[in-house]
Amino acid sequence: MVKDKNLFLLLMMSFIFTIFAFYTQVSAEGITNESIKPGEEWRDTNGEIIQAHGGGIMYDEKTETYYWYGEDKTKGYLPATGVHAYSSKDLTNWKDEGVVMKAIENREDMDTDPYFIDLYKNRSAAEKDVIFSDINTARGVLERPKVIYNEKTDKYVLWLHVDGPYEGSDSNYAKAKAGVAISDSPTGPFEYLESNRLNKMPEGYEYKVRNTGMSRDMNLFVDDDGTAYIIYSSEENYSLYISKLNEDYTAIAGEEYGKDFIRAIYNGHREAPAMFKYDGKYYLITSGATGWDPNPARYHVADSVLGEWTDMGNPVLGDGASTTHGSQSTFVIPVDPENGKFIFMGDRWNSKDLKNSRYIWLPIEFGQEDEVVLNWYDEWKLDILDRMGKVTINTEIPEKVLVGETPILPSVVNVTTPKGGTFNTPVTWSYDADEFSKPGNVVVKATFPELLNKVLNVKISVVPPVNVGELELDSDVLLYGNQYTLTTTVTNNTENDKEITVNANVPFGWKTEQMTLQVDSLDSKEVFIPVIPPADGAPAISTLTVTAKYDSKEVEKGVGIVTLPKAEDLAFSLDAGTSTSTVFEGYDRLSPNEIWNSAKGFGWIGTVPDSRDRGEVDSLRKDLIASFNPATLGLSIPEGYHTVYVISGDRQYGQGNTMIKVDGTKVAETGGTAQGEFKVLSFGIDGGETGRKVDLEFTGESGKHWILNALMVKKDNTAPTINTMANGEVLHEALSVKETESVTFTWEATDDESGIAETSATFEGKVYNEGTAIALAGKLGEHHLVVKSVDKAGNVNESSYVITVITSTADMQILIDGFEEEGEFTNHGAAQSLRAHLNSVDNFVEKNQKEKAIHHLKNFKQLLDHHKENKSISDKAYNVFNADVNYLLEKW
Repeated sequence: MVKDKNLFLLLMMSFIFTIFAFYTQVSAEGITNESIKPGEEWRDTNGEIIQAHGGGIMYDEKTETYYWYGEDKTKGYLPATGVHAYSSKDLTNWKDEGVVMKAIENREDMDTDPYFIDLYKNRSAAEKDVIFSDINTARGVLERPKVIYNEKTDKYVLWLHVDGPYEGSDSNYAKAKAGVAISDSPTGPFEYLESNRLNKMPEGYEYKVRNTGMSRDMNLFVDDDGTAYIIYSSEENYSLYISKLNEDYTAIAGEEYGKDFIRAIYNGHREAPAMFKYDGKYYLITSGATGWDPNPARYHVADSVLGEWTDMGNPVLGDGASTTHGSQSTFVIPVDPENGKFIFMGDRWNSKDLKNSRYIWLPIEFGQEDEVVLNWYDEWKLDILDRMGKVTINTEIPEKVLVGETPILPSVVNVTTPKGGTFNTPVTWSYDADEFSKPGNVVVKATFPELLNKVLNVKISVVPPVNVGELELDSDVLLYGNQYTLTTTVTNNTENDKEITVNANVPFGWKTEQMTLQVDSLDSKEVFIPVIPPADGAPAISTLTVTAKYDSKEVEKGVGIVTLPKAEDLAFSLDAGTSTSTVFEGYDRLSPNEIWNSAKGFGWIGTVPDSRDRGEVDSLRKDLIASFNPATLGLSIPEGYHTVYVISGDRQYGQGNTMIKVDGTKVAETGGTAQGEFKVLSFGIDGGETGRKVDLEFTGESGKHWILNALMVKKDNTAPTINTMANGEVLHEALSVKETESVTFTWEATDDESGIAETSATFEGKVYNEGTAIALAGKLGEHHLVVKSVDKAGNVNESSYVITVITSTADMQILIDGFEEEGEFTNHGAAQSLRAHLNSVDNFVEKNQKEKAIHHLKNFKQLLDHHKENKSISDKAYNVFNADVNYLLEKW
């Protein structure tokens, strides 16, 4: 028994140990990933959340391993940790390789920490100082690391965006350099070499903001011949450059434009580039520049890296297009480039918790020609890449259909693939028929059963019978008093010729002309419409629409416009922006450099604000003054009353409330603006008899910018506008009203410049109080209403109106009923006798026997006098009816 018991215990202990060892092994290796789940937590083989944000993938042929390098955001934005690396054999399960390029906490660590001592043993003290200034933990911004292998030097070369304070600026993004590091191993440690600004445009080329070789969001690409390139945002992110690297991949190759580098995208405001090559074409996916917030991606295509790049639009269709599925591009993984197998890598930034930002990996789907599509998958496996390659349909497919119609599509099409050649293949089509009920673009899906169920997206335009194209004016900002031409194209999409009338719906006071066109079936005509603003006016941001009418139907198209006074019509005309931005026609520059100058009469006093040049919108609103801190602008206001206009808004970001104070008193505020929204603020300032200097203080909400695009000061020489209402209806120059009614006048006086000081009115020369009802019984004939408004500058507008009171025998009958109810008759018989006489008058009027009608009306008058003598009627009623009789007798 004892032996059996001991044997049992031994067996149980062995079993428990085996189970413990098994679970220990599972815990160490972590949970195996069998698929990619975009947007969900992605953990490494240790079960920890992967920290490789803004990163990229390198496939190392020597170890047949993928390496994922990225930003370690364990501690958030700052302090910086460094570049983290992970390794994988299958792109789904990643082993933590640690921080392969470490940020440095203290300068002393470079001389005391064995890790840094060995890594930088060949560097001088001065060189170490520079290295520390770049990659220190406190202020070193280390972003978008990418690694490539150099066969010639047998080195792994890491490039990244290095930023931080620079040349006196304390901004985290003042440095704008590209840093480079090298290692003998893909897992480091990487020795940081240096950072530099890169190529800049030669003299004679236009550039945005500053032409200083800035380098921010960046990526690397190695071509088939081993030539390496760095792609980076420059010119304050307004332009995207591509520079060739030297043979060691550690510096740019040279300075010759077109040979060593190009500006691939000018003034496009693109960042987060990701380049790849497929079927002889080069592709470049980028994002817009909206901080941590996602935005629509765009992609460009070129025949050579340093060639011309063509904008192909947004690779995302439908849901997710406005945010690139909630992500920002960071890299494209060439899994099997020859067979069209690529993976889009994106970051879904969580600005409030950066370490928990997620990764969006999606298969890149190639459509027809050079089309690239990013479709959403909740979960996917790598074998899906087998059907992502390019397929081009050669068979003609309808490009457009009329609203309400659906396309006629073939069941077999001729296609071309990069490796399969050209052949016929079955196809099935799917779409939502309801989407063809309104104008727009409908995506029809073509599925190819013989091509692994490859899916192509085919865009078909749904068009109205008549369509108005984009509206273009010959100036992006209009000036009062100038004449402009609005150009558009009118298309007849039907099988019948049509007469089409085209109108520009201009603001009140503008001039234009109606155009009538004869447009053949399935044809287009260009139309040129004159648009003439009035000679003077206040700055305005509005929408100009064009309406095309045909067959009792109409279509409309709109375009946003800005209209401004000319500089010569203004006391001050200031275009706010940077010191190097172009200045709007005739206006003066207002940059942070314009400090108070009594000779000019304007300038900043004390702390100066910051500035930006967005490079887009139009020639006035493209640049701006923007600052977190309050700033004061001095203005010498000339004598007399003036209106100050301020345009505030931002194309790129929504902004908080911009507030303006004059000599300490708040006079205007925006209340905040959405992205792309601009507002015009106005307030009055009295310069007095000799003029005076005033201080305009600009402030914003805590932690948010205040914004200034332009400022204009205009002397108020324009009288107010008056809109008068009679009984709730618009009153024009004259009004006829029955004496049985009463009339009540109201008005609205407006003045876009100085504002209304006072509005008053008279009726028949006597003061009239707005909203007072006037009884009209007995007040026959013409009466005069005068409404007078004075603005704060003393400009006066008087609007006069003629009110004609009329009556008829039917109206007199109504008055008899009313007076009887009011007790204006002493007995019913008196009122009844008057009714009888009026009935006789009406009878003869209906028979067109006017003389007899007049005779009976005179009898009515005699009876009226009789009742007055007998005191059967009040003086009030008698006077009304007596006036009525005289009115009708004179009229007849």
